[in-house]
Amino acid sequence: MLFLRTGKGLVVAATLGVFGGCQAVGPIAIDAGRDRYNNIIQSTSKQQAFENIIRVRYNEPTSFMDVTEVDASQTVTGTLSGGVTNIGAKAGTSGGTLAGQVGSITPGVAYSENPLIRYVPLVGQGLVEQTVAPVNTDALASLYDSGWDVMPLLDLATPYLTIDRDQVGAALNLIAEIDYAGRLELTSTKSDWTKKPNDSGGGSSGIGNAGQQKKTPTSSSTDDTLVIYFLPGGDKKDWELWRRLVRLYQGTQPPPPAGATSIELRTAPVTKTPNRFKYTAPLMRTNSALGILKGAAQPPNPRIGFVSPSDYDRITHYWWNDPHHRDRLLCVYTIKPEDFQRGDEAFDHTRLAANQDQRDERHADRALDQWLQEEYAEQQASGNRRLSLPYVFWRPGISDDDLANVNYRLWELRRYMLIIQSDTPPPTNAYIAYFDRGLWYYIDGDDMISQKNFNLISLFLTVMAIPPTNPPLSTSISIGGG
Repeated sequence: MLFLRTGKGLVVAATLGVFGGCQAVGPIAIDAGRDRYNNIIQSTSKQQAFENIIRVRYNEPTSFMDVTEVDASQTVTGTLSGGVTNIGAKAGTSGGTLAGQVGSITPGVAYSENPLIRYVPLVGQGLVEQTVAPVNTDALASLYDSGWDVMPLLDLATPYLTIDRDQVGAALNLIAEIDYAGRLELTSTKSDWTKKPNDSGGGSSGIGNAGQQKKTPTSSSTDDTLVIYFLPGGDKKDWELWRRLVRLYQGTQPPPPAGATSIELRTAPVTKTPNRFKYTAPLMRTNSALGILKGAAQPPNPRIGFVSPSDYDRITHYWWNDPHHRDRLLCVYTIKPEDFQRGDEAFDHTRLAANQDQRDERHADRALDQWLQEEYAEQQASGNRRLSLPYVFWRPGISDDDLANVNYRLWELRRYMLIIQSDTPPPTNAYIAYFDRGLWYYIDGDDMISQKNFNLISLFLTVMAIPPTNPPLSTSISIGGG
């Protein structure tokens, strides 16, 4: 009887041990599941963004699948089985073995997880809102405040920044150089000059790029202007660069232009006092998510270079691009004019602007080549082992034509990402890879510039993501348990 009482105690203790452990199932499930789901969602989102870049390059439709919900239910079951043998036998010894009643207990625990993943494919109005509606100026100012470099931020998000298309390179390069000197600040606001007569202090709600009523992709803000402020301080060169930037926007800003310390980049036309402006058209237009992808991957001025492994090795070893030699923490690669004639970059060499003056292009190429040589020689002579290439082509007293022409060409030579394409698999340390059309496309694992700007493009897609109001039916896929 003592054994039976002992056996019952063991059964009860084991049962309590199994089912009492259920109190720890919740924390254990979070510890085991949160990191796994987080990693795989992050990894697949990165892969989706990279694949869409390749698709846009070949004019194929993009495809977005958002994971909006993960419901993972856990089930823990416990089992106990026991038995007593030799019932009725008497305790004693026989032949060196113990005879009598013996018992056994067999506990068991089963754990299962049944996740329910909810996908929302972007279709209909949801697709339009996320991929076609333009990003607003609030998002650009917030991204700038978050520490993103101003050059790729403005270049990727805006198809133009000036009234004269030929001056966009000079404007962007001047802004980037002044920002590098720490003399720049960006804010988003509602311009006093774009208000309609019946507007109150905040203006009309939802003003779009051309002043029309439009739902913005990131918020209901009425801000329509990105303001560039020149901060106090700085040396003589900083002021010279700022004055040349102000000159590019003459006729578009409130008078008097002399001594101005701010520039309004408006996405809406001037309506309040048109007689005080020579040009009343919008100065800046923002891209949609699809526009960002198209502008980055397609001609006439792609911001992404698709290069062979040998071209990648050559470009990253130019002294101004080489991370082992350069002084600045660059946000962009600068290639040479002859790189247009190599490999997949050849389409850039066919200048799509029919009125492009080839003599100006050759003059700009010669000026840039001489500039690179002079910068290298000057910095080497100064004993500086960490070389630095300014963002803007600049010489004291430079003419307006040379400032615009040469910096436009320099802007054309900029690449924010280098995607390597090869018929052989990428190295194991590749940052991201995708196989399509018989070729591998990947970003090198050591390419910090491309990785940083890829993250910026991915962030643009995330910032502009708006789940559809009415998701399609049958978007839940049960993937079973185990």
